[in-house]
Amino acid sequence: MKIKNIFKWVIVGISAVFLLAIGYIFYQVQSTPKIDANLLTTHAGTKITDNNGEIIWQNVNTIIYPINNDEVPELYKKTIIATEDKNFEHSSGVNFKSILNAGYGKLRSIVQPSYKARGGSTIEQQLIKNTYYNGGRGVDVNQRKIQEWFLARQLNSHFNKNEIFNFYINKLEYSENAIGIKSAMKVYFNKNPEDFKDTPTDIAQIAYLSGLSQAPSLYNLYTNPEKANERTQTILKIMLDENIINDDQYNKTKEIDLTKTLRPRYEEANNINKNNIKYKAYAEGVLNELRELDYNINNTSLTIKTYLDKKLFNEIDAEVKKSKYYQDNKIQIGMTIMKSDGIVTYMLGSRFDDENNRAMSRVRSSGSSLKPFTAYGPLFEYFGNKYSAATVMSTANYQYPGSNAIMYNYDKATYGNRTLTDALRLSLNTPVGRIDDQILGSNRMKAFLHANGLDVKEIYSSVDGIGLNVSTLDSAAAYNALNNLGEYTYPRFIDTITFIDGSQKKIEKRSKISMRQSTAFVLLQMLRGVTLPNMTAKDAYLNKAGYAVKTGSVAFDSGINPPAPYGLGGSDVWINSVTNGGISISMWLGYDTPNTSPQVSDKFKGHHELTKKLQEIYGGNAPMWNRPNTVVSMGGSGINEMFAVTDAKDTVTQTNILNEITLPEINEIEPEVKANKDWKKEAEKTDLYKLWKKNHNILDELTLSEEDYDTLRR
Repeated sequence: MKIKNIFKWVIVGISAVFLLAIGYIFYQVQSTPKIDANLLTTHAGTKITDNNGEIIWQNVNTIIYPINNDEVPELYKKTIIATEDKNFEHSSGVNFKSILNAGYGKLRSIVQPSYKARGGSTIEQQLIKNTYYNGGRGVDVNQRKIQEWFLARQLNSHFNKNEIFNFYINKLEYSENAIGIKSAMKVYFNKNPEDFKDTPTDIAQIAYLSGLSQAPSLYNLYTNPEKANERTQTILKIMLDENIINDDQYNKTKEIDLTKTLRPRYEEANNINKNNIKYKAYAEGVLNELRELDYNINNTSLTIKTYLDKKLFNEIDAEVKKSKYYQDNKIQIGMTIMKSDGIVTYMLGSRFDDENNRAMSRVRSSGSSLKPFTAYGPLFEYFGNKYSAATVMSTANYQYPGSNAIMYNYDKATYGNRTLTDALRLSLNTPVGRIDDQILGSNRMKAFLHANGLDVKEIYSSVDGIGLNVSTLDSAAAYNALNNLGEYTYPRFIDTITFIDGSQKKIEKRSKISMRQSTAFVLLQMLRGVTLPNMTAKDAYLNKAGYAVKTGSVAFDSGINPPAPYGLGGSDVWINSVTNGGISISMWLGYDTPNTSPQVSDKFKGHHELTKKLQEIYGGNAPMWNRPNTVVSMGGSGINEMFAVTDAKDTVTQTNILNEITLPEINEIEPEVKANKDWKKEAEKTDLYKLWKKNHNILDELTLSEEDYDTLRR
């Protein structure tokens, strides 16, 4: 009776356990992911090419070269199957006998350390683990195994063995950032699949690669050659036992020292990175454009064909990096060159091919280089019926409204009442202060800057009129809008995007009207004279009618006593230039640690000379811009002719940025304020100041006709 009861309860217990197990399995199966060919397929990472399809950038963090079945060396295929899943060709994806054998092998290896246990997972299971479960890392093992078995069988019902095998060998992870067997061949031995034959060295390398994926870090030939050799010997023995190689091959191969056949470590990564760094700035521009187009390179594989012409790029690069254009070997550069249609021809983020991209950095002030956009442009755009290039304005020191702070001109000198043309060409600060605070206001400044791709703040004032933190890319695009008489063309790097399925998308030109043609023309005419002998960019002069330039500099922080081995100067210098129908160049030079490094001397003009050289070679003939019929002459001739617009319209509602502080009218400003006495000694050293002290009208007298100027230059 007792025995019957015991038996009964045993049966009940077994049944309960069985039902619980079935329930547990059923529960786990419910959350099983779906088989997806897109997830199983390994695609090469996103790569960027030049206009001829040559790679200029790819992700160095993962080295991925997918392999096709017809590329796979037969020796490798036989070895990896013999090593990982002997029954692969005939199994349904789950081999329960192998699972039991694996368990037995695990126990035996504990008792007999010399015994090498084999895994119990089929190739299908390993593929599922690598695809859906991060290689088994951070996933509950029981849940994973149940779902692996279920998915492995599904895998065999959806794909044939060749397809599954190809999925598998492209998913294998190795050390040295290599993904897939083809990548491992390149990284470790600098070989392509077709390079493997049946020589002893080839056989040894195949054996090593076939066993590496089991424990990539442990068997890394670079860092652990002893363990790597042990693993290789194990695989060679399997190859012999499975008749993949014969005794003679085995005996010759087992003596091979694979460390002597290794490629120099990181060579593949270094080659990729070397290329990446050379074109880093340009590639970052490409990646930025991709983000703006809502493409994510982290979850897809794209081939990005750009407009970069390597021959042209290298020509410009060689010229730009000549030491004669630089103050010393520490001064740095950021540069963007753009064609009139918005295509970026050249971008440089460093003189010395480091990781920094100063061309797209927005941490350095533009100084005076953007005054056409922060003051004069919006003035003519919205109030051109009241103000022209010939309008006279005070250059006296300017007190910021609501404070005791004073805005000075660069040399702390004043120049009397000057035309807006002279004020811009001399790059005077104080007229900008008056324009921005007393006429424009924040909203008008913001609207104009926004239209031209320079809107970097919420609120603007005269402080921003003499410097904004923008990139050379931003600046080149803005000046290109001037060059195109008011049409802002979004910077373009990308020609076409090719997707995984082979389809392509052409990236079309995008543009908008950013200012009136009349505004652009008047500004260009004013900027043509910046290269006159008595103006700020005489060293950048070119005898081209359709050529305009604007310079800028940033002073050292006033609270710092800077080292000045090169003489007085500033922390940053800029020069922007355009040629009609040619190119727009924006260039910044300075030191990476402003206000602690030497000053960029006022006498340093290397960036002017470089701009001149580049515009001379690549700027084309540059004829004069066509004068719109909405522009009228205010007198003068040639380069000194002054113009006004007739179609200005104040389309922006002004909001006073100074909290309704009443600002003085322009005619209430004192016409003259002498230079600050603390700067008298420095001011008196400047030739311009000396001339001005003798005769306040000297600048008018120095103004040359275009014909006289050309004669003098020759």
